[in-house]
Amino acid sequence: MKSFFSRWYVILIIWFGICGALITLGVLSVGRMVYTSVCIDANPSITVKLDKEGFVLAVVGENKDGKEVLEQVKQTFKEDYEEPIKGQDAETVVSEVVNKALELGYLNEEQSALLLSVKSRDEEIADELQFNLAYVASDAMESELDNAVVLDQTITVDSTVRAISGIYHITQGKAYLVWQLCMAQPELQVWDLADMTITELIMECIDKDINLAQYIDIIGEGLEDFYSDYEEEDEDDEYYEDLPAPEFDEDFDEEFEEDFESDYADDYSTVDDEVDEDIEEDEDNPLGGSGRGSYPNPRVNASSYNTGDEDIEEEEDEDFIEEEEEAEEEEEEEPADDYNPADYPKEQLPGDVYVDDGN
Repeated sequence: MKSFFSRWYVILIIWFGICGALITLGVLSVGRMVYTSVCIDANPSITVKLDKEGFVLAVVGENKDGKEVLEQVKQTFKEDYEEPIKGQDAETVVSEVVNKALELGYLNEEQSALLLSVKSRDEEIADELQFNLAYVASDAMESELDNAVVLDQTITVDSTVRAISGIYHITQGKAYLVWQLCMAQPELQVWDLADMTITELIMECIDKDINLAQYIDIIGEGLEDFYSDYEEEDEDDEYYEDLPAPEFDEDFDEEFEEDFESDYADDYSTVDDEVDEDIEEDEDNPLGGSGRGSYPNPRVNASSYNTGDEDIEEEEDEDFIEEEEEAEEEEEEEPADDYNPADYPKEQLPGDVYVDDGN
């Protein structure tokens, strides 16, 4: 009997041990699960995945430029920190990512804007990381750029945002901002904004009179430079619109006319002589027999057809004019058809004023 109970005792101990190990592994694995994601976009798109304590679990380059920057960051940690990037705190990794983007030229005076987005299961952690990491990125950029701008936000992700992120190879943070802008402004297109750098996206919003502050937080005074650059472009357009019309050189026109007349005077005189000869031949032959055919010439002078009836036509015209004058005199003497003697007083004494009351 002792051997029987002792055997079950051993089995129970082993079973409880296995359960305890599984529970411990589960707790540890939960602590090392992705709890927060930090998305960094300029043109390079990089996602930093953190655990619940805020330490790095993995870093992913979402596009070609992002992968290039990430390789340089990993090399920096290996040489300078002598540690892998995994397990580092979020502030250090974000700072190194921004520095490498500056070093490789992805962030410069012309492309001086960066987007930082935070997604977390805990809203308080998301807000805290958004604030801290945005200023970490801003400080790193302002050390090299005078017009640095950092856009920062906290995001929630749905299937649409995931689809945009996967199709266009951008972070979920940029996909979220693009989708929000397109929902609010129907004239914007997802594929256009997704392909833009953050600087180009800001300029597009300025051009469309979209207030970015309604959708995202902004750090840095460099945004004023974006608006000033846009106003300068408008001033240039107005300058060209206000330019006076070109003036033509009158001396050039006169010289051109003189040259034209001197070059072509002989040709014109030759043509005029030929026309005059044709007219003379037509006058000699009123029926158009100019030697070129028997057809009548339409340019024949009407005087060539006079048959002696001119005097008769003149007398008829004089008679017609006299009849018209007599008709006009008769019309003046006759009263109008609407004349009614009852409308006028039969007698009106001197000094009296006659008033027509309409009766």
